[in-house]
Amino acid sequence: MEADNGVAAVAELARGLFDLVITDNLMPVMSGVELSEWLREEPNGKAPAVILLSGDLSEQERTRAMKSGVSSFLSKPYDREDLLLMVSQAVSSRRPRRPLRSQLH
Repeated sequence: MEADNGVAAVAELARGLFDLVITDNLMPVMSGVELSEWLREEPNGKAPAVILLSGDLSEQERTRAMKSGVSSFLSKPYDREDLLLMVSQAVSSRRPRRPLRSQLH
């Protein structure tokens, strides 16, 4: 799923179950940190893992992001291998919220 801004992401995320969200911090309408805060309001603590991409994150923003439940931070520009490693770590440390495709067959 892809969204052009944080509000569009909220609309998409409200319609389904996701294990991982990768978001830029600087988005129109709603920041990545605000999106993470919205996700943490998920009932029963079943919010997905969040990887936050940012070109420049102040210490105050980083603290707020951590409190909102951001799992990992990745500075831009980032290396594809670093992103893949973070994704692998994020999904392997959580129980899937829905069956994986390989489990459906």
